[in-house]
Amino acid sequence: MTNLKNFSVIVVNLPVRKIVEGADKDDGTLQVSFIISPARLISISQRSSPLIDKYMDTLLKKKHRSLNPAIILSDLLETFVENAIDSIELLDHKTDQLQKQIISGKGFAKILTEVEEIKENLFLAGKQLRADLEVVREILFVQNDHIDAKHFSGHIQERILHAIDIVDTAREALQGINNLYLTALSNDMNVRIYKLTNLGAFLLVPATIAAIWGMNVPLPVENFWFVLGISTVFSALIWLWLNYRA
Repeated sequence: MTNLKNFSVIVVNLPVRKIVEGADKDDGTLQVSFIISPARLISISQRSSPLIDKYMDTLLKKKHRSLNPAIILSDLLETFVENAIDSIELLDHKTDQLQKQIISGKGFAKILTEVEEIKENLFLAGKQLRADLEVVREILFVQNDHIDAKHFSGHIQERILHAIDIVDTAREALQGINNLYLTALSNDMNVRIYKLTNLGAFLLVPATIAAIWGMNVPLPVENFWFVLGISTVFSALIWLWLNYRA
């Protein structure tokens, strides 16, 4: 927050729902600048925001012409923070879905990419929320001639702290997902190696039997089906033995 002679400038950055869609960082962030004086509040954002439009429509319908700018600022920030909490909870839900996907053993190739995207978005959201928390605390506890703090809701500070807690919890869950992913990947590799071992034994045994048997008969073609039968029986026994040990 910057205090000038006739007004103050407040800048906030908050995550919005597009952050869940893996959108560009600019699309997943709402940056709004407020110019506030005792009699006026002006908001400037980097793009059109449905949140601001919806709030202003509601405000105009109520026809509160004499509202203090600090009240409007407080309501707007509270609206932004609640939307940010919803967005972060959606990211947390997406984390739970990834965990279920890993347990089911599907989509290993894309999981790491999605985890990194969520981790980056959570890191960005955490930085933004902590910066906004400092702005709100400055409004509440630092004397300002342009903002009447008694009209500003202290509940916003609690909601931002709640949002930060959700971010920290989701980041810890992501660390658990990384460990779960490595464990699942290791198990998957073990299964593949075991199958390759079985396949190798299945191919090696009949080839060895056929080679030894073929050296002891003058015309292997005459005993083809007999050799094939022995090879099949021994291969089946080896396969059953390997599966029994597993």
